[in-house]
Amino acid sequence: ELLDARGGMRVQIAGTDVVPGLIAATVPTLAHGLLFFGTLAFFLAGRRRLRQRFVTLFAGREMRLAVLRILSDVEDNLARYFATVSAINLGLGVATGIGMAAVGLPNPALWGVMAAVVNFVPFVGPALVTIALLLAGLVSFPEIGWALLPAGIFVAIVLVEGQIVVPHVVGRRMTLNPLVVFVGIGFWAWVWGPLGAFLAVPLLIVATAVIDHLFPGDDVSLPG
Repeated sequence: ELLDARGGMRVQIAGTDVVPGLIAATVPTLAHGLLFFGTLAFFLAGRRRLRQRFVTLFAGREMRLAVLRILSDVEDNLARYFATVSAINLGLGVATGIGMAAVGLPNPALWGVMAAVVNFVPFVGPALVTIALLLAGLVSFPEIGWALLPAGIFVAIVLVEGQIVVPHVVGRRMTLNPLVVFVGIGFWAWVWGPLGAFLAVPLLIVATAVIDHLFPGDDVSLPG
């Protein structure tokens, strides 16, 4: 069956689906990103009017004051979170670029920008950069020790950022339970893809602020 009437072998090369698959995976993510940032821009433009109309939906002076306190607390926490995280990620990107330049990895500035951007997604972002640096090291350096060095340097930078810088800079007030953050990122990434993973922590901050106002209570100190 492999030979035709002339005694030759038929060879049929199937077309690759890599490019169409990549496009199919990228286009929805870009569309979701444009939709989100477009909605965010319109929301910020009419934020005051939307806030006034939302507050007037509630009856009673006390209820409206409570809603105003919740909205103000949410805005303050989100603004503080994004400002603090942006500064921390900028420092992480600079440190990553310097580290990649020190070991001689090509395009160190690009690696620094990549590390700073994807670090907005906790856990998932640094893991992706680590894998990318591991592959880049294996391609760029012939020795296995040098090949593992870029990923190792980045892991060390992330550990310093996560264990020393973030707890001292962000503070206890903005610290969320790591398990809750991880589950939230997994859930929203499953619901809305990479954009959902990016929004997971802000949504948790909003939920925490709302719960603190609706169910106020003193912290209980346990023995030991």
